[in-house]
Amino acid sequence: VWLNKSLQFVYGADWKSVQLNRFDAIEIEQHEGQEWYDAGDLVFKEAGHETFRLTGIARPEAFKSTCMKAHMAYVGVQNALQTSS
Repeated sequence: VWLNKSLQFVYGADWKSVQLNRFDAIEIEQHEGQEWYDAGDLVFKEAGHETFRLTGIARPEAFKSTCMKAHMAYVGVQNALQTSS
């Protein structure tokens, strides 16, 4: 759910995304004032290079953990499919 320019909620719209195989690490960057809100930016990296960034994420540690679990599951299945072929 996100708010468009005419201040209407849009459901099911994909605004920003990253493929689950396009990162191997996630770092959290907190800017001034974000600590108070328990917020931060999630920086997705592949081989040390930034591939994607989500800004102003609430409870970034929990979301980072969820993203890494989804990444590991997806990559694990892809690897299993490649080795079974």
